[in-house]
Amino acid sequence: VTLLGGLRNILEFWNAREQQFGTLAWTEVAAFLTERLLHILWGIQLGASVSGLFTGQILGSILGAGLLLGATAATLLAKLPQAALSYRLLRETAAHHKKFPYFNTWSILLNTCSLQLPPLLLGAFISSSAVGYYALGYKVINTPISMLKQSITKVFFPSAARAHHEYGSLTSIVESFFTRLAQVGIFSMAAIAFSGPSLFAGLFGPQWREAGVYAQILSFSYAVSFLTLPQIFIICNRQELSLVMNMLMLLVRGGSLVLGLNLASPRVALGIFVAGSITALLFSLNWQLRLARVSRLWALKTVACYSAAACLAFAPIKLFAWTNETLPRLFGALGLGCLIYGGYLVSRDREIRQFLFDRLVLLRHKTE
Repeated sequence: VTLLGGLRNILEFWNAREQQFGTLAWTEVAAFLTERLLHILWGIQLGASVSGLFTGQILGSILGAGLLLGATAATLLAKLPQAALSYRLLRETAAHHKKFPYFNTWSILLNTCSLQLPPLLLGAFISSSAVGYYALGYKVINTPISMLKQSITKVFFPSAARAHHEYGSLTSIVESFFTRLAQVGIFSMAAIAFSGPSLFAGLFGPQWREAGVYAQILSFSYAVSFLTLPQIFIICNRQELSLVMNMLMLLVRGGSLVLGLNLASPRVALGIFVAGSITALLFSLNWQLRLARVSRLWALKTVACYSAAACLAFAPIKLFAWTNETLPRLFGALGLGCLIYGGYLVSRDREIRQFLFDRLVLLRHKTE
């Protein structure tokens, strides 16, 4: 699995550098759907088991790497003669990028460990039902938001690396991407924060309302996590800072969760965990903005602006919760919130208005 994951990451970075974002999109969706479909079919036919999850992950990794390799094989083979590979070149390249095995590998490991702390400690200190609530809330939030964040960062990384090496500045491109992250991430998590319990109860049944509460609590840390751009550490060749941040993240998350579990209920424990996560994430984000020479005051104003807009847009959901709690009404309130927030973005952002205008002109030409 590790080998396949490494091969897939290499191919993804190469496709991103070549700006083959369409290839990245359809291969990632195909691999994701295959993995989830295998999990479901295995559970239906053979029952839920660890082997089913493991098999689905392996086959999803094989398919993802295979599709990417098949889609890029011809281009790779055509460029191979131009590469002029030699032992000396490989040695110099390895020496130049030595911080990746020294720091980045351990940084990713620590980040993965910190993310897996809640289900492990909830199961050890509370009960398996708390783990189930957390797992469902985590999956519903993490699956779409991580795919969206990966899509954005795959565009950001090669563009930012090129800007850094050619112009020696990341300020403009980081400000642009940070604005888009704030627009999308805060809006998405505000929808969960306002509708979590009602949404989960309507979709999965009233017995899963508690999972919606967990998702509601987690949405705050996911909103901050969505704003971070850890690729800045790699672009600036400061992987050691990334390692330090993830060490801090593991300590803060672990300590806050243990403290919360010893003091109070799972909800309060999760709230303390989220507060600790937000603190560590903000510390990391501060360093990222500092390396990119982006004003932290500007970033704070940007986040505050879109947070206020999202809260006002989704305020009708709370009115829905106080009246008649039905799924159609909830989706209607969510749709209304999307329209209000979308209208705000169009009125505020000139680039979005220009994009919509260009699409309308193109559509008119096609119909004519």
